Amino acid sequence: MERPNPVRHDRITLRVCADLNWSVYVSCAGCNYTYGLWPSRLAGGPLGAVPIMDLLASGALRCRTRCGGRPADGAHVSAMHVGMSHYLARWTVETVNGARRVRALPAAD
Repeated sequence: MERPNPVRHDRITLRVCADLNWSVYVSCAGCNYTYGLWPSRLAGGPLGAVPIMDLLASGALRCRTRCGGRPADGAHVSAMHVGMSHYLARWTVETVNGARRVRALPAAD
């Protein structure tokens, strides 16, 4: 039986991820690279209480590699359960007429 997610995807923050020991990954389509964030380090800062979905929409999460600070194109949150990693939430960013729009994807494994 699958365990229900205790937090809705639009309310997941870095602080929630740090408290529940969830992993957060951000992806960049420009360099095709995905990197992990440290929720425990970022949770106490000013962005810790902002939903990850809103951080993506505002462009606050940026690529840290070759792109030189390009806003992230997606993110996902995962957790370990019985030795297996499970997606809890996934988001992708679409740019429509210059405006960034975040879309939640199904959290299927």
